[in-house]
Amino acid sequence: MGKEKMINKRMFGRIMKGYHNSFMRRFYYCRFWLRDRDNALSYIYNCDHINAVLRTEQEVKESLKNLKKLQLYPHGEQTKSWDCYRAFSFILKYGSQNSMILDVGSAEYGVILPWLELYGYSNLFGCDISFKEDFEKGKIHYSKQDLQKTNFKSGSFDFITSISVIEHGVDIHTYLKEMSRLLKPGGYLLTSTDYWPEPIDTKGLYPYEKALGEMKIFTRKDIEELVQIAQEYGLELTYPIDFSYKDKVVYWERVDRRFTFIFFVLRKKVVSQFRRKVYIPHISIGNVKGLAKWEK
Repeated sequence: MGKEKMINKRMFGRIMKGYHNSFMRRFYYCRFWLRDRDNALSYIYNCDHINAVLRTEQEVKESLKNLKKLQLYPHGEQTKSWDCYRAFSFILKYGSQNSMILDVGSAEYGVILPWLELYGYSNLFGCDISFKEDFEKGKIHYSKQDLQKTNFKSGSFDFITSISVIEHGVDIHTYLKEMSRLLKPGGYLLTSTDYWPEPIDTKGLYPYEKALGEMKIFTRKDIEELVQIAQEYGLELTYPIDFSYKDKVVYWERVDRRFTFIFFVLRKKVVSQFRRKVYIPHISIGNVKGLAKWEK
């Protein structure tokens, strides 16, 4: 009898824990309480060398530890918390609560927009071709759209995030052209993608449906070519990319492939008739705080 009670107690505990997590998650994403931005600045990524490769599992653990201090739920796939944390940190550091922010390929399980909402951001938009219809959650406006040809007005956004999107059948020229169109002058495009310096065979692998394209793991050569193409559309790196790498931190069971992630930030140039205003990481765009310098 005592053993039965112990088993029942454990089962009850698991059920209540699951209920509690579900209950808290619902309220968590409904702005149960707003976080303090100023206090958060101690726990965000410093952004000094943000353009880099995910090298070790320890970097993921550090991201998760800081997300806990920020009182934010991690991404459902823990390794994805690494690039989501970097994108969130960059926006929190250089943006303001009035910044216009778009997350492309956001999916319903995306975390960046809910995280920002909890820190008082309200001009939040997400688009994904997989949505059945347009909808809203709190102050976040989601729309069913192909990120390569959206209906947003030109020059609408201060920040655009694209987390693990471009490896799924996205044409790079079309992507960069559309993101540049959507950004305000001096705005930022924050991109992460699957990466390994040397080619990994993904031929015939379609992680989702064929309409979303064959799986792609970007190589160093691919990324360098992307950066060159970006310049054609007025986008340039905020910092050179640190391509140093170590471990294949990511394992995607669905396709049985090991690789890692890369994250980099591009900014849209600001050009005047007489001289060009070049924005650097402590930049001033719209309501974004910071400094800018004139290029001679």
